Amino acid sequence: VDGRRCSIPSRILKRGEVVTLKERAQKMALVQNSLAEPGRQVPPFLSFDADKMAVTFQQEPAREDVQLDVKETLIVEWYSRIA
Repeated sequence: VDGRRCSIPSRILKRGEVVTLKERAQKMALVQNSLAEPGRQVPPFLSFDADKMAVTFQQEPAREDVQLDVKETLIVEWYSRIA
């Protein structure tokens, strides 16, 4: 993140921060296959620079931007029971 190593997967990004992979990771087959996948779209809250292999965090995602089938009410109910 912004040229520094980050080992915290749950790190919260700030607007404008740039995430890059090390050169060794950029050459991994998993990464190359993922980038070559047809129809792959970048979410509207991110911008991707293919030349630098970098993603810039543009803004906080809106609920509509997250394409996961999540029922927030069930999550709230679960945590309200254990609190």
